[in-house]
Amino acid sequence: MKGWISQIHAPLERLLASISRFDSPNADRVKSDLSAAMFHLSRTETDKPLLAMIGGTGTGKSTVVNRLLRTDDAPADLTATSFRRTFTAGPIAITSDTLPAGFGSLIHVDAEESPARGKSDRITLVKSAQPLLQQFTLIDTPDIDGELTDHHAAADRVFRWADGVIFLVTPEKYQMPELQPYYRLAQRYGLATLFVMNKVDESEAVDDYAKLLARSGVNNPIVLAMARDDSTWQPAPDASLAPSRLVSLKIVPNEEAQRARVMDVLGRINDQLLNPMLDQRTRIDRAIAALRTLAGDAIEVNVHPLTQQLQRRLREKSVLYLIGPQRMLDRVRSVPSMLVRLPKSMWTWTKTGDFALPGVNDVAKPESPDFRSIVVDQFQSLQSRIDDLLKDQVRLDTPTWKIPTNSAGNIVDEELGKLKAWLETKWNAAPRDTAILNKLLKVIPGAGGLNKYSEAAPYLLAIVCVTHGAFFGHLDLMILGGYSAFTWLTEKISDEVASQTRATNRAIATRYEALARTQIESAITWLERQAPSREQLTNLRDQLDSIRG
Repeated sequence: MKGWISQIHAPLERLLASISRFDSPNADRVKSDLSAAMFHLSRTETDKPLLAMIGGTGTGKSTVVNRLLRTDDAPADLTATSFRRTFTAGPIAITSDTLPAGFGSLIHVDAEESPARGKSDRITLVKSAQPLLQQFTLIDTPDIDGELTDHHAAADRVFRWADGVIFLVTPEKYQMPELQPYYRLAQRYGLATLFVMNKVDESEAVDDYAKLLARSGVNNPIVLAMARDDSTWQPAPDASLAPSRLVSLKIVPNEEAQRARVMDVLGRINDQLLNPMLDQRTRIDRAIAALRTLAGDAIEVNVHPLTQQLQRRLREKSVLYLIGPQRMLDRVRSVPSMLVRLPKSMWTWTKTGDFALPGVNDVAKPESPDFRSIVVDQFQSLQSRIDDLLKDQVRLDTPTWKIPTNSAGNIVDEELGKLKAWLETKWNAAPRDTAILNKLLKVIPGAGGLNKYSEAAPYLLAIVCVTHGAFFGHLDLMILGGYSAFTWLTEKISDEVASQTRATNRAIATRYEALARTQIESAITWLERQAPSREQLTNLRDQLDSIRG
C-alpha cells in the first residue's frame, strides 16, 4: 500500500495546486474533498481516531456528546444544547490536545463561550481532560437536514475528514433520506461506524432501523439504543451506547477503500468542476467572439446646426456683405414689412441717423439637437446589446464590466465646449475685409460714417425697386462692384466654419469609437475571469487521466 500511496501522492499534490487557482464554490468543494482524501492516505492505526457525530435536527447530537463525556469531576456541558432545533451552528471538536494540522481545510479556534455553539466557517476546539479523550476526538456537527445549507455543508465536510462516524437517529427520524448516501459512503471508505437510536421507548423501532440499514447495504448492522428520559423501557447493556463502545473503534486503513475514496474525488472533480468549466469556457469563447464583432460600432453626430448662426453672423458683419447682392435680395424679400414700418424707421433715421428696421431681418434661432443625449443613448444601446449577448451565451451573475454612461456624455460636453469656445472667438471678431476697411476709413477724411451709409443702402435700394422697378445711380455700381468679392468671402467663411464643424464631428466619433472599444474589451476581460483558460482546463484533464492510469 505504501508503494501505491507514494506513486499517487505527488500527482495529487500537483492536482490540488491546479484546483487551488480556480475561484468558484465547486472548486472549493472538490479541493476540500481532495485534501480529505490525501489526509486519509497518511492515516495509520496508531493515530487517535476522529469520530464525527452525524444526524438530523432534533436527534440530540449535542446532548449525547455531553452525556458520553460527562464525569463527576466535569459535570458541565461542553457543547450547547437547546429545546430549539438547529442550535449547533458549526463543527465542535472536543479533544484533549489538538486536531491534526489542516483538518477540515478550516481554521481551528478555541471556544469563546462555554458551552460552545460553533461557527460554520471554522472548527471550534473545546479542550477537556476527560480520560476517554485520550483514546479519540469527538466532533459534534450541525444537522444535515435543516433549512440552512451551510449547516449541511459543515457536517458533510467533517464526515469526509473523519476516521469514524456515529449516526444518530430517533424513532421519528430514522427513515430520513438524507442519511442514505452517508451509509453507503461509510461502507465504501471503510469508516469505523456506530449506528445509534436516541429517545427510544420500545424495541420495535430499533429493530426496524436495523432492517433499514441492511436494505441500504450495511453489512451486519448493529443498532445501539438510548432510552427516552421518561421511558420505562431500557435497552440491554450490550445494546446501549456507552463510552467503552467508542474506545473499541479502531482505524483499519484499507488500500481498496483509500483507492475508492481517491477515485470518487477524481470523479467529482471531473463531473462537478472540469466538465462544467469546459462548457462554460466554450460559452465564454463564443460570447467573446460575438463581442468582437461589435468593435466596428460607430456614431454619426453633425454639429452643423451650432455653426449655422456663426456663418450668418460673420456674413452680416462683413462690409462686402452689406453692399452685396445677397443683402439686396434679403431686403427686397422683406419689402412689405419695410413699407409698414417705413414712416417710423424714417423718423428714427432723421433723429438718430440709424436706419435699422427692427424685426425685418430677424431670424428665429433654431433649436439645436441634444447631442449629449444622442451619444449617451447610443452608448446605452451598445451596453444593452452586450447584456443581451451575455444573457444568451453565458448565464452568470450581475456583471461589473459596465462603464458609466456619463463617460459618453462627457465626450460631447468636452468637444462641444471646445467648439463653443472657438465660436465665441469668431463671433466677437470682425471679418478680415471689415477690419481692413476700418483701418482705411481712419485715414480717409470724412469717411467715418461710410459703414452706416452702406447699411442704409440696401433699404433705400429696396424702396427704389418698389417705386421704379429698376436699378440706377451709384447704388447700381456698388452692387456690381461687390458681387465677386462677396462670393469669394462667403465661400471662405463657409469653408472655415465647415472645417471646424467636420473636426468636431470627427473628434466626437473617434472618441466614442474608442470608448465603445474600451467597453467591449472591459466586457471581454470580465468574461475571461469567469472561468479558467482552456489551457488550464486541458492541463487539469491530463492530470486526471494520468492519475486514473
